[in-house]
Amino acid sequence: MRKVTAQANSDSESNFNRLHRFSHIHRLIDECGEACIQNLVEVLDEPIFLFSRKGGHFWKNKPLLNRLEAEGNGLLEKLEAKLRESLFDSQWSANWESPRLPDVELSASFSCEILGNVFQSGDEQYWLGQMVFPSRESSSSSKPETNGSADSTTDFLAVANSLPDIGYILDQNGTLIDVFTNKGDLLHQAILKLKGASTEQVFGGVAAASLQQAIDDTIREGKPQEVDYNFEFIGSQFWFEGRTSLLEGSNNERVLLLSRNVTDRVEEDLRMKHLLRAMELSDDGIAITNSEGIFTFLNESHAKMHGFEKIADLLAKSWNELVPSDQKRRFDNYILPELHEKSRWIGDIIARGPSGNLSPQEVSLTLMPDGDIIWICRDVTDRLKAAEELRFAKDEAEELNEQLSIAISKANQAALEAELANQAKSEFLASMSHEIRTPMNAVIGMTSILLDTEVTDEQREYLRTIRTSGDSLLVLINDILDFSKIESGRMDMEQNPLDVRSCVEEAIELLVEKAGSKNLELAYRATPRVPYTIIGDITRLRQVLVNLLGNAIKFTETGEITINLDAELLDTGDHKLTFNIKDTGIGIPKDKQNKLFQSFSQVDSSTTRKYGGTGLGLAISKRLSELMGGEMWVESDEGQGAVFSFTLLAKEAEIIGYNPLDEQAIAQELSDKRFLLVEDNLAICGILDAYFKDWKLDLVICSTPEEAKAQISSGGKFDLVVIDHSLPQSKAEDLVEEIKKIVPDSNTNFTLLSPFGTQGDPEIWSSSLVKPIKPHSLLRAMQRASKPKADRTINRQKQEEKKAKLGERCPLKILMAEDNSVNQKVASLMLKKYGYKADIANNGIEVLEALDRQDYDVILMDIQMPEMDGFEATDAVRARSGDPSFPWIVALTANAMQGDREKAIAKGMNDYLAKPLKPEALGKALDDAYGQVVATKN
Repeated sequence: MRKVTAQANSDSESNFNRLHRFSHIHRLIDECGEACIQNLVEVLDEPIFLFSRKGGHFWKNKPLLNRLEAEGNGLLEKLEAKLRESLFDSQWSANWESPRLPDVELSASFSCEILGNVFQSGDEQYWLGQMVFPSRESSSSSKPETNGSADSTTDFLAVANSLPDIGYILDQNGTLIDVFTNKGDLLHQAILKLKGASTEQVFGGVAAASLQQAIDDTIREGKPQEVDYNFEFIGSQFWFEGRTSLLEGSNNERVLLLSRNVTDRVEEDLRMKHLLRAMELSDDGIAITNSEGIFTFLNESHAKMHGFEKIADLLAKSWNELVPSDQKRRFDNYILPELHEKSRWIGDIIARGPSGNLSPQEVSLTLMPDGDIIWICRDVTDRLKAAEELRFAKDEAEELNEQLSIAISKANQAALEAELANQAKSEFLASMSHEIRTPMNAVIGMTSILLDTEVTDEQREYLRTIRTSGDSLLVLINDILDFSKIESGRMDMEQNPLDVRSCVEEAIELLVEKAGSKNLELAYRATPRVPYTIIGDITRLRQVLVNLLGNAIKFTETGEITINLDAELLDTGDHKLTFNIKDTGIGIPKDKQNKLFQSFSQVDSSTTRKYGGTGLGLAISKRLSELMGGEMWVESDEGQGAVFSFTLLAKEAEIIGYNPLDEQAIAQELSDKRFLLVEDNLAICGILDAYFKDWKLDLVICSTPEEAKAQISSGGKFDLVVIDHSLPQSKAEDLVEEIKKIVPDSNTNFTLLSPFGTQGDPEIWSSSLVKPIKPHSLLRAMQRASKPKADRTINRQKQEEKKAKLGERCPLKILMAEDNSVNQKVASLMLKKYGYKADIANNGIEVLEALDRQDYDVILMDIQMPEMDGFEATDAVRARSGDPSFPWIVALTANAMQGDREKAIAKGMNDYLAKPLKPEALGKALDDAYGQVVATKN
């Protein structure tokens, strides 16, 4: 390594002495020699030159050359001559050892001061100097003021600041042999630790490729190369400018790279580039004028705003050319003074517009420190025009508002009159329906009494016809009353827990006889997504289902009617339940479906003549579904059946009826069993197959007896065979005998699917299941059938004893007070199964009228009724009889909340049943009532 020594004036510390105190410069000079010194000269921003003592070489950097060439008059040649004369004349030793030369006069009007320092590298000495030029504003005849070392210090600190940030010694393959830096930041300190790494490892592939190209060119051409590169460090991009040169004595194997961090400059350039681009693309006119009002910059929008097609047409013109004289005076006298005071002004001016005429513009002015003004202009002609139109529109609106106020006043008066008319209509309908129901109650009640007397078969048939006609007339009256309530907005929806599956089954039970009379299959399927209990109005939900099922049965001659129920949990926490009632009936033409949900309307008059009906059922059902938060629609093709669908929204509630845990327990008990279903109806097969998949039970389905026998003959072993009563060309009992012949020693049990009102022979069938099939009942039947025959016999005997007609053991005269027709049918059906026939009262007034005609042992009293509710009716009954135990009054209410039972007993009622009614609870209540009635009569 060559030794470099610096010779300095001991009396004063020059800036080059300060410069040499940077350790990385010493190391660079020690390592690099003349190549490093030349490179340093080239990369410095200050005007620097370098002389070699022995070689007499004279190097100048670009800042020095640019300054002297700008001055002209051959100053560069004069400077070199002066320097050679000063450094190589008789004053050699003194000048070489001094950091300062006398002032150099290059021309009559130009002189400069030279500061310098001498250092040695090997056997060569160098004189490194900085030119201190006079400012351009100084007098041409004056000489620069130096004031000694203080001024020198200031100038050479600029040199120090312009030194490269980092230097690298690289081999020909781009490996970092050594690194020098005077920076203490994290980036440069991190690079210092990477000696021995490759440029690719340090800077990445792209930068490494650029650096390697500069190294190769430097080695090949033997002269310095300029190189720019950038790389990422801790998530940020850094840009560097570098210069490479060969190291002396390295046999062209090592290269010096001096680099300067130009990240701030690059980022500023990028910001300016983006800003200029944004200004160019802006719809607002943007321009800059100097202190004399001349445009030095403008975008295309600004040019076009003032009627110029190109930017060049307006550039270098004065702003004064765009405004009339009065606006110019306004600008000079008012706007400009305010702008100088506040540096900002916003307002409107009148200037040349797009078509060359004068137009209003909104202008924002900003005064810059150098006196330039930034203009942001926007043509507001359209805005002012719109404001004028808005004022005109406002005047018109006020006039219209006045007219509207008059119209609203008239409309309110008309609405009030309409409301009064609607109320009168509703009151009239309610009154008429009550007046009609009162004698109808007597007709139905007296008919029921006559049916209990000794009459001939012919007379009994007549009485049944009268009873059926009376029931139909009551349905019509109830529909009219419901429609009246909906139209008047007085239909209240109850919000109580209800069992969805029980509600569907009850609706089916109400119509099972009607469907059975036409040999129609009824079935339903609820997916596991359907909650078991929801909050809603069970009466209205059942009413919609009964209406849709009744319609389906009316218009279907053969086949089946199925209800498919699914649910979706919404983000609101509500469940959206969807009911699809599908039939195989006559279908509905597309062009007639729009009439379906209109009041008092049917598809056509011929339908009305053939099938009857008022057309209110579907209209009421649609409105009820909407009141429950849903909607109703139909999908049908003529001759291909119909699917009526409706939805409702409801919250899930605690289980009050069917329990999924019970079903899971039974299904788990039957999980090792195999089941065979013999059923020819594909729709029923599909529903049962879906249930068995829900329960994860093994089911094989056969549509004919031959398929069933083939299954068993081929070795199929089944624990239970479920057979439909109505198989084509075969009796269910015959199929059982044939299967027993095929597998005589088998423990296979048999369950009969029988129509409503029939029962299988217990000697043949392990259990019987009455259609329509209820999934829970099917599971129970399968559970019973899987037990040993002895256990089944004992259970059946107990059940037969328990099922002995309650009406025969406990004869009672029953009056049911219930205003809803669907609930009337549900309760009547339950009572019929127990052997009772009840008379119907639609409200408390009719209860009192019925008691005037005859005595009743038990009154099933609904609490919520029109005209007179259950509590008021109970008070009146007790006041008449004077006996708190006769007649026995059982409260019926959907408000099954805590404390309701106590409230009912306190009001004079004897017992309490919560809706929806359960057959077991109703039977127990009647059994208890009979004991009290007998005790009271005795």
